[in-house]
Amino acid sequence: MIELIKIILTLMVSTVFIVGVLGYIRVGFEAPPWYVSMCLGAAIGATYYLLVSIAFK
Repeated sequence: MIELIKIILTLMVSTVFIVGVLGYIRVGFEAPPWYVSMCLGAAIGATYYLLVSIAFK
């Protein structure tokens, strides 16, 4: 169960990372919002991880 949740979290974070990189490439090098997506994904992933670790203690 916990392994499945870790896999889901990894997929979420990597999806946000990929979307951020693609958005960076598509928008160009002027005003890239890709780092915003990456920070958002990291924050969401960390929040879910904390909630899960608290729930399964």
